[in-house]
Amino acid sequence: MTKDQISTEAMTLNPQQRDEMADALWQCRVPGEFTAEQVAEVHRRVAALDSGKAQAIPGEQVMQELRQRYNGDAMNYRVAPKPGRPPAVKH
Repeated sequence: MTKDQISTEAMTLNPQQRDEMADALWQCRVPGEFTAEQVAEVHRRVAALDSGKAQAIPGEQVMQELRQRYNGDAMNYRVAPKPGRPPAVKH
């Protein structure tokens, strides 16, 4: 089965099933342990959100901005965050 065939089939799943599928695929890619630097970055970002120094951006807004930037084809790009700006966090 090709990636496109799997994608087409996955779109026939209900939203909860798609979420479960996405989570299962993500778990296959993400290592079981995180480095000290990754943990420190998570703590830094959470502290910035908690203190009000950073504000989360709703996922739909992020996707809209990506679609505008890439002419509606946001899902086919791997986007690096802007320098000094972590993805999905508004400073």
